[in-house]
Amino acid sequence: MSLEQALSGIKFDDGMGKLESLPLVGYADLEGPRRAVYEESGCLSNCSPDIKVISAKYTSSDGALVEHVVKWDGSTATPVLCECGISYEEVPPTAMVEYQYDEGGPWRLARISLEPMMAYKAHKFKLWREMLDKPSCEAAFARMLKAGPLNRLYDKLGFPMPADEEEAWKIVDEKSGKTVDIPRPVHALRVWDPNTDSYTDVSPIMDGAPADEEGMRTYWDTTMQELRAKHGNDYIDAMLAR
Repeated sequence: MSLEQALSGIKFDDGMGKLESLPLVGYADLEGPRRAVYEESGCLSNCSPDIKVISAKYTSSDGALVEHVVKWDGSTATPVLCECGISYEEVPPTAMVEYQYDEGGPWRLARISLEPMMAYKAHKFKLWREMLDKPSCEAAFARMLKAGPLNRLYDKLGFPMPADEEEAWKIVDEKSGKTVDIPRPVHALRVWDPNTDSYTDVSPIMDGAPADEEGMRTYWDTTMQELRAKHGNDYIDAMLAR
């Protein structure tokens, strides 16, 4: 069986539990930076040197162009799938969001696909604000006050950190002894577009959050006034001095 025949014979889940073959549009070896992102995420684990990694484009049942990543061992074509941490659907890595924590830093594959992430963005800013308004850990509260306003998406499970960076975003609650996670915002988001063979930027700004620097300053000034009125100047100043 040829590679093209094997790719054409793959049956994909239509999202409703039904397996279906899709018309093959084209395919090519997957190499370079994009493959490196998938390898770093672990979704291309157990790829021995004799296994080829293929990017294969298909026409979906609704007419859209979709791209799958496929392992080819010379006789069998096996699609690579990742589980979205929000919808729990299995999707190709091409459907997962990629994120960058620092400008100019490495891109990594998120554990979230695009549509669920967009819905997730709608309430994350509210959750961050609740952490400020109802702090459960003074150490974490002080850290958040000193960090200032947050307007970019964060999630330690959806956007995993390298092991050697995790400790910098944890703090121990002095009262309970429990470790508390500090929100770490992403710098940038993107998703692969099979129509253009390029990445499309996705805004990391959370719904309801100020979008620019001026808005952030105004929002933070108002927030600090509210927190000082609630907790008292001495308490807030003590937190900022920690």
